[in-house]
Amino acid sequence: MVVGRDSEEFLLNAPSVILTAGGYEASRELSRQYLGAIWERARVKGTPFDIGDMIKMAHTVSAKLVSDWLGCHSLCWDANAPADMGDRELNNQYTKVRYPLDIMVNADGMQFVDEGQDFRSYRYTKFGRAIPSHWVVLHFRYMTPFLQEEYGNDIVEKIVMSGMEELTDKVVEQGLQDKTLLLKTVVKYNLVVDQHQLENPKLQWNPGIKDGLSTQSLTMSLPLLKSNWTISIIKISFLAVKVACVKALWECKP
Repeated sequence: MVVGRDSEEFLLNAPSVILTAGGYEASRELSRQYLGAIWERARVKGTPFDIGDMIKMAHTVSAKLVSDWLGCHSLCWDANAPADMGDRELNNQYTKVRYPLDIMVNADGMQFVDEGQDFRSYRYTKFGRAIPSHWVVLHFRYMTPFLQEEYGNDIVEKIVMSGMEELTDKVVEQGLQDKTLLLKTVVKYNLVVDQHQLENPKLQWNPGIKDGLSTQSLTMSLPLLKSNWTISIIKISFLAVKVACVKALWECKP
């Protein structure tokens, strides 16, 4: 039944009806039910009102759920951003997707993704999905002049120190479980990076292409490969940012 502007009622017959119901990104209950318990902890990038009410109503009358209702668009996000809603003006500043130039470590102080696998536009959703299984992640920027929008002083809470020892002391307060393991991770990373560069002197660091500077040496390697854009972490200052996973919009058509 359809009601017109003049309150006149019309009965429409159709073999099927498509109801565009939005998603359920702001519902912890549905996130847990459809995606798994770990997604209950992910942040919300969009509106807090997208809680899947229409999906639940349609499902009660046996509507078929199609489209990407079991999928998730996710990315690396500032852990200090609001947990239950996004911000149209600040979303770009909350986004943390410059990891190809950095290393990312979990709460144990170990790398868990190949940060140099590809350009960020092709990998940011994959790496966003990887974060909930670790949850507390520390994002290191040792190339601080790059892309200041994501690291503005008035938005992100960041730790900047002149030495790695001092940095890890502060990072422990933000959730790092093993300072010693993090320091070992950085030391070994530097050794492998330097060795790879000695073996491949013609390769030049270039963030505009897949430059081939990796952590795959002929004589040593890391448990997890970084495929491109590796450079020793030995700059004068070090920066760490705590990040989390954020869920973007799902779309569902019951």
